[in-house]
Amino acid sequence: MSVEVKFIGPLINLTNCQSVDVQLNHLPQPTILSVIQHLSKKFGKSFEDRILDYDTDKPRLRVLILKNDVEIHALKGLETPLNPGDKIVIIPVSHGG
Repeated sequence: MSVEVKFIGPLINLTNCQSVDVQLNHLPQPTILSVIQHLSKKFGKSFEDRILDYDTDKPRLRVLILKNDVEIHALKGLETPLNPGDKIVIIPVSHGG
């Protein structure tokens, strides 16, 4: 099973790519967390630290993760199940006050 992950903004510099296909054939029911864990192994701790807050087991407040154009908090969060061909977009949010 394959899903496409697209990176926005500073994540392009961090990963050196705009998108990547993630193969999750080894998992019976892949989730958003499965994808994040796979990407963390591929891109390192700096990627993982930018995306996840392990104190709360949720994405960092300044990161939006979309599955097929729907924000994952409207679904099942990191436990949102994935299907072949799903498109994931990870958007770091930065703004001033």
